[in-house]
Amino acid sequence: MSYRRSKESRIVTDGKKRLAGMKDVDAQQGATVEYGTVANPCNSTVFTEKVGEYDTTQEELNKALGIADDWANKLKAIEKEIASLHTRALSGAVSKFGEDSSEVEMLGGTRKSERKRPVRKPANP
Repeated sequence: MSYRRSKESRIVTDGKKRLAGMKDVDAQQGATVEYGTVANPCNSTVFTEKVGEYDTTQEELNKALGIADDWANKLKAIEKEIASLHTRALSGAVSKFGEDSSEVEMLGGTRKSERKRPVRKPANP
């Protein structure tokens, strides 16, 4: 299983385009233009900080997902080993004690005498 890496959302992509435009306007005006208020500032500096924060957080998330992938792969490998041991133990019990022994049943197998016989339906002409 692979965890889906975080991709840049459309909002952030559009925000980066808007930031580029804000920087062009700032260069044209010769100063940082304030699009918000004193209590709630909105300018290219604030925008740049938020985009940088997003990029850093996204990078950290993708690293964590990579670590989670490694752990998930380790778990799957251990599960396969357990399944192999389970099959080997049951096969060993059959060869050691016989197909119809209670030991096979104790290990989770089905005794040969307890298996249902398949019922064949007659073919309709």
